[in-house]
Amino acid sequence: MTISKRTATILLLVLFAPTVLCAQEWLERPYEREIQSSFDEFKDRHPDVTVFRDLLGRTILYGNTIERGRTHDEAVNRFLAQHAVLFGVYPDDLELIFEADLLTRPGTIYAYRQVIDGIPVEYSAFRLLVRPDLATGLPSVVYAAGHLALEPVGGYAPLLLTGEEALQQARREMPGIAQEHWVASDLIIAASATNRGDSHLLYRVRAIDPDPSRATDLSVFVDPETGKVVEVRNEICEVDVEGEVRGRVNVNNLPDAPSNPAVEMGLEYVPVAISGSGSTSSADDGSFTCPHAGTAPVSLSSNLVGDWVRVLNDGGSDLLVNTPATPPGPATVLLNPVANAITQAEVNAFHFTNVTHDFYRDRTFAGNPGIDISITCNVNILDTCNAFYSPGAQSINFYQAGGGCVNTAYSSVVAHEYGHFVVNRLGLSQGGFGEGFGDLLSMLILDDPIIGRDFLGPGTQVRNPVAANIQYPCSSTSVHTCGQILGSSFWKIRENFGSTYGSAQGLEQVQQLFVDWSLVTIGGSGDSSAHPQTSIEVLTIDDDDSSIDNGTPNFGEICSAFAEHSIDCPQLPDILFSYPVGLPEFIEPQTARLLRLQVVAGVAIPDSSSGQLFVRQGSSGPFSSFPVTAISSIDYEASLPGQDCGEPVQYYFRFLDTAGGVHTSPLAGAGDPFVVEVSTEQLTVIDDDFEADQGWTGGVPTDNATTGVWARVDPVGTVAQPGADHSEPGSVCWVTGQGSVGGAQGENDVDGGATTLLSPVFDLTGSSSPGVANFEIEYWRWYVNGTGASPYSDTFVIEISDDLVNWTLVEEVGPQQGPDTTGGWIHQSFDPSQLISLTSTVQMRFIAADLGAGSIVEAAIDDFRVISSTCESGPLFRRGDSNADGSVDISDTVNILSYLFNGAIVECLDAADIFDTGDINISDAVALVSYLFSSGNPPAAPYPRCGTDVGEDSLSDCVSPQTCP
Repeated sequence: MTISKRTATILLLVLFAPTVLCAQEWLERPYEREIQSSFDEFKDRHPDVTVFRDLLGRTILYGNTIERGRTHDEAVNRFLAQHAVLFGVYPDDLELIFEADLLTRPGTIYAYRQVIDGIPVEYSAFRLLVRPDLATGLPSVVYAAGHLALEPVGGYAPLLLTGEEALQQARREMPGIAQEHWVASDLIIAASATNRGDSHLLYRVRAIDPDPSRATDLSVFVDPETGKVVEVRNEICEVDVEGEVRGRVNVNNLPDAPSNPAVEMGLEYVPVAISGSGSTSSADDGSFTCPHAGTAPVSLSSNLVGDWVRVLNDGGSDLLVNTPATPPGPATVLLNPVANAITQAEVNAFHFTNVTHDFYRDRTFAGNPGIDISITCNVNILDTCNAFYSPGAQSINFYQAGGGCVNTAYSSVVAHEYGHFVVNRLGLSQGGFGEGFGDLLSMLILDDPIIGRDFLGPGTQVRNPVAANIQYPCSSTSVHTCGQILGSSFWKIRENFGSTYGSAQGLEQVQQLFVDWSLVTIGGSGDSSAHPQTSIEVLTIDDDDSSIDNGTPNFGEICSAFAEHSIDCPQLPDILFSYPVGLPEFIEPQTARLLRLQVVAGVAIPDSSSGQLFVRQGSSGPFSSFPVTAISSIDYEASLPGQDCGEPVQYYFRFLDTAGGVHTSPLAGAGDPFVVEVSTEQLTVIDDDFEADQGWTGGVPTDNATTGVWARVDPVGTVAQPGADHSEPGSVCWVTGQGSVGGAQGENDVDGGATTLLSPVFDLTGSSSPGVANFEIEYWRWYVNGTGASPYSDTFVIEISDDLVNWTLVEEVGPQQGPDTTGGWIHQSFDPSQLISLTSTVQMRFIAADLGAGSIVEAAIDDFRVISSTCESGPLFRRGDSNADGSVDISDTVNILSYLFNGAIVECLDAADIFDTGDINISDAVALVSYLFSSGNPPAAPYPRCGTDVGEDSLSDCVSPQTCP
């Protein structure tokens, strides 16, 4: 197998991560496991940072400080170096497309796209937010979001076609397009960022006809290995008239109609030129000063080709006005003094495009995110009842009046189409998100929730997102319908801000919030234009410190708005517990461990003198209490005392608030404490991501479900079934039935009874290493039972057996509504020894059923693992500490030399055997000196922590106990 660059990169990242693997271990373990391991390690080190990964390739880290630096760039670079592996990418594969300071809040956004080996990943997005750290004030990465593609493990297929051959293949596929409209092909990586699976290298051939009457903007995708055309995509973003029709015009938010005559006003950015002399453009209020020498009469020439838009009239000649003037004036340039529908469309389009550009530009710094270009605006196209945006031609396009519709070049329609252009410049996918973004831009500019007032005549409209009240997740196939979630959610925020701050100030704040959010968002989720991650994005922008766990200035106003569309915000804690250096994954026997934590006020104020650490070994019996010591106003530390090897240690922290309220971390305290293994080694006994068949059985003879029988597949997503597995990378998991693409949500869910998934039989009697302390079984599950005729009435039963006959309940998921029954991959782990005897015939089964009235029931399982914790026999020692004084320094080298040449006694010979060769000689002393003073290799394990000797040699055992703090 050829290892791709991404595989090699992740290998390097893993090899130099805190948990180091040797080359042989690496070859025996797929690199995707190490990515998951990196996630597990990250969550251990940053338990105060929330990790969210959805079904469409999005990974979000938020809620608290992730990485600090002395400068913004240092914080970003440290984050990328340490954590890019979490997103499955190499830092050099992230290309910065813009860097934007927030205009009214502290913070800088770094926006990237993904480029693999110089080839861009279509619609990829990676965003970082840097803010001053709450504790230190240093620039800190507090938010990271990626919507990225996965490169295949073996790399991409070879290029057997040239770009020219791909172009010819596209022409053969689309023979009706004239040759002059084809654009040379380029290589892209297909947007697996939208479907979290392996990406594909493709040629993209564009066909663009800039003539708006023909409106052609196509992308033809050709497989570079087979020459097959895999997709033809129409890039045109149109405003299809669906349902209610709305519209706006000029200053009154209504179209050009006899009942709403145009109002004369100053127009901005209109070119004014004197032939052979100077030129200028009008200011916001229409005023201008055109350079010219002399007093003789001149002619002022004006058209609608400005800095941000170039209006072309498809219904006749482009507007050109010549105005006589005598210096120094004043002179008045009248673009359309006589009512004329064709000319009025030109002026309206020019004005509202500039208004929309300025709305966005005034709320961000120049150059971000690249909207400062003059796009083409085609008006009076010989067609009716539509408008569209073409990314290939970089144009917005509007139709003449007719067919019962008004001329579409007016306020809200222009703003909506320009919104598609902004989405394009942000590097995000269109779909429902693009439609919602365009609507929202219009709504906040015009302070009107209606899009397209009077589009089909007085009293009609194109869309009213607020009245539509579309809920998340959107099940419609119409992007315009699903786009309304975003517009209505933000409009509810606008209303809430208006109630809190007054209408004018509230609108101003929401307008700025929207623009800031647009810079950090990574777009929609599937068909839904707004979703739970959108609320996280908005709250992150609204935040005024480095943590959203303590709320944001407008948390209530924002979250109540999203809640009206079934979108949840993160819950606020009373007191914030965080662990700046992480929590231990396991601890060595009889070794105390210093724990550091930060405790910050949330909605309550902590009592700094009340902190306690509660500890017990095992899962029963009382907890012992130990003090938590304050070392600053928010920083605390406590010592986790040394424990015997074997049973895991459970612990939790407790603080009181100043009103006497009790707060624990974890939240459930003794009911769900932190757990850390006491062991010398952890081994993965079973590691099954279901990418290969390892002997699981879907469906047993006693099952009676008529549909939805367990199947190992790459899942097709519905509102109930996952659209992707949990493994990253990976694509296969076990699900209850597989429907067809685009099929109904109940096409193959569980119906008529129960369906069972059986694991292979596995052995938990021991392992090849002595001293197994305990086993842990873990898996990721998915369950939905809340839609259909009888919601929240069925359960998902998970059981284990030690004899293949009798079964013990592990957990019963449901039936109540909650996070376990509404979808999403949820991690579960347990100690099987607490439920069964550890035999050689252990098996698990997963039973999903629809037993009542017909309802939608879906379940899924992925990433099944069995992990053992091992306690090696033998005394503890630290290699290199030959004199057993508790530290490794030059005195240990002297001690080794004295042993070799003066007959000194070394009570722990293994400690003097620096590289565990089974012999002690002068090279051990040299090696230790080299490590201490010349950056040589460190001693072999156990080092730097205490442990036991895992190697077999003739050296005598250490005398126990050693000095091993």
